[in-house]
Amino acid sequence: MSYQLNVKKLIQELRGPKGVEVLKDEFNKIKSEVQKINKMIKPQAQASIKQAEDKYHDLVKTLNSAQGEFDKEMKKTIVLIKKSATHIERNLNNYKKVALQQKAKLSKVVTTKKKAVKKAATATKKATKKVARRASKTTKKLA
Repeated sequence: MSYQLNVKKLIQELRGPKGVEVLKDEFNKIKSEVQKINKMIKPQAQASIKQAEDKYHDLVKTLNSAQGEFDKEMKKTIVLIKKSATHIERNLNNYKKVALQQKAKLSKVVTTKKKAVKKAATATKKATKKVARRASKTTKKLA
């Protein structure tokens, strides 16, 4: 099936009074049919659209309220974490000071103990040397 468009003939028909009126009538028929269909479908579609819009608005309200609550809770949590962090930092600094003080005390005690041990060691060496000298003198006298 071949379809050929004769443009000249179409232009002549449209220029004439009959061609334009036929075209207007066709457009009016199409317009009235579309309006009829639109009237039939429109109430159902409007109801569906209205329901969808209502659900959407409800969801948006719920989401906004949930987001607001989440933001409040998040701010509270952040404030608590910051307070805890500063408290912990202060405690750590205090613990560090105490640890350094105890280290200093222990190092003093250790150094004094080392000196005491050295003195005791040197005293025992001297005492053993004296005993050894006396013993050697007595053995010489006896011999």
